[in-house]
Amino acid sequence: MFCALVQDAVAIAAQSLVGAELGGGRAGAARWVARRVSAVGVATGIGFAVLIGAGAAVLPGLFTSDEQVIHQALLAWPWFVAMQPVAGLVFALDGVLLGAGDMRFLRNIIIASGFGAFLPGVLLAGHLDLGLGGVWAALALFIVVRAVGMLLRVRSGRWVRVGATL
Repeated sequence: MFCALVQDAVAIAAQSLVGAELGGGRAGAARWVARRVSAVGVATGIGFAVLIGAGAAVLPGLFTSDEQVIHQALLAWPWFVAMQPVAGLVFALDGVLLGAGDMRFLRNIIIASGFGAFLPGVLLAGHLDLGLGGVWAALALFIVVRAVGMLLRVRSGRWVRVGATL
């Protein structure tokens, strides 16, 4: 939750900055903000990945002493760590596209990622009896598919609508 809230703060800043730049007719500045907050999101995600990865031996024990729960947490741990940089990018790009008023695209990429990546992934994880680690693998796939779609959208420039109103 802490990681998500910090990364969401980057998204909120991106939303405000991109909206202000596009509303002010500054498409180039909006693109610069998109690149900058994307880098900040990835850097934040890398920082979290390093901290969480390094804390694998200690952090689960701060929340429970139950060995079975700790074991299950450690099955998901590598997925949680690995997805942090990509999740940081996704949060940042959420803010960029929200600030640009590109909600239709965001809705579509979330639906496509959910039904095209997460749902098949979690069903496969269940079929293969992969447990909690499999569920987190499916969640990581969902995040990666969203990231790819959002990167393609941002690079296309189709989100840049100067002076647009909703």
